[in-house]
Amino acid sequence: MWTCIFSFVLWMSAADIQATAISSAADTEFYLLTVGIGDHIDARYGHTILRVEEPGEEVHNYNWGTFSFNEPYFALRFFLGKLRYWVEPWSDGLVDWKYHDEARYVIRDRLQLTSWQKTQLLEAIQINLQGENKYFYYDFFLKNCSTIPRDHLNTILHNQIFTRFSTSHTSMRYRDYVRKYLNTPFGVDTFLEIAMNSTIDFPLSPWEEMFFPLKLREYLLQMPAVDDAGKPIPGKMLLTDTRPWIEAPERPISYVDLYWVIFAWLGLFVLYLGRKFQQGQSPIGVMGAFLLPWSLFSGLLGTVMALAWMFSEHIVLQHNANLWFFWPLDLGLLYPAWRWCRARALPPLWSQWVVALLGGHCACALLAGGLRMGGWIHQDIDKIFGFLLIPLLGIYAIALHHARKQPFLAGTPKS
Repeated sequence: MWTCIFSFVLWMSAADIQATAISSAADTEFYLLTVGIGDHIDARYGHTILRVEEPGEEVHNYNWGTFSFNEPYFALRFFLGKLRYWVEPWSDGLVDWKYHDEARYVIRDRLQLTSWQKTQLLEAIQINLQGENKYFYYDFFLKNCSTIPRDHLNTILHNQIFTRFSTSHTSMRYRDYVRKYLNTPFGVDTFLEIAMNSTIDFPLSPWEEMFFPLKLREYLLQMPAVDDAGKPIPGKMLLTDTRPWIEAPERPISYVDLYWVIFAWLGLFVLYLGRKFQQGQSPIGVMGAFLLPWSLFSGLLGTVMALAWMFSEHIVLQHNANLWFFWPLDLGLLYPAWRWCRARALPPLWSQWVVALLGGHCACALLAGGLRMGGWIHQDIDKIFGFLLIPLLGIYAIALHHARKQPFLAGTPKS
């Protein structure tokens, strides 16, 4: 009997504590802060912050995008996908200073949540802040400053955000966001596009597109408020009371296609080489001057992509189809290119190596192009193949055609 009475008292106490927590949470307000695009590459997607105003407590602006350049082996950890990010509560003063300084707008939207939902969200945030829970490994598209608040909200709203926005598809891919927004400094988007694989080449659902903070706000503005059973509340939207916190002009987004510049330059170079060889001349120094930086770039890029495939936790850096074109072995062209710059012939073994390497490049590039056209390669390599590889194949073909005649390739005197 006493056991039953004691259990009843404990149950009543727990219920009273829960009721008190829910009552206290009713006066708490949550806001979605959406930060506009900045000038630096780490600010080109904008930012999301979750703001919490509890009665009698300091205001906290929870930022899931905090990292430190002082982390040991920062660059290596970032490359391996092992750089620790964490959630950190920012003060109003810090938010105000940072985004005024960067001239980025901040929009504040109030989240219309029930008392129970507010309690659950507060608990989720507090758990997220405890010990090692606050740290996470950043993912460009799957786990960032926008997707983590989205996931917290989706949980307390009984999966309604996912249910509403995961079944349709948009016209955008992750690759399109890389091209459109990561185009500063000039040419960075082209490098990133080469470095990333086929996991960024499928049409995004609105749910997946919420990795982009501005899209998170856009879609949540379409979301109705829901009750504690996950049912839409008639006449109420999830986001309301929109107000600007920091006003700043929106950054114009313009895409400058570096591929056309590369194609034009390489195309003119192919015409120049063809003309010289047609006239019976051997542009040894020009060929070497081209292949010296190109072999360094291609070899280093191929090495980085191969190492990323083997060691990096970033899924977008693995199994990259561009390894058909960029080889670590290309570093082996540095010595021949240096000799050609000095108009010196190659020893026979080096000549054979150059012919084999360039011939292998031509064969692999043509094979990869055929596999792409046949649908066997799903990664979008169209621009790289059309604007970069086709003129390069022309250069390689000219070199191979004259391999037995030109001393700078064959290493033997002219017949």
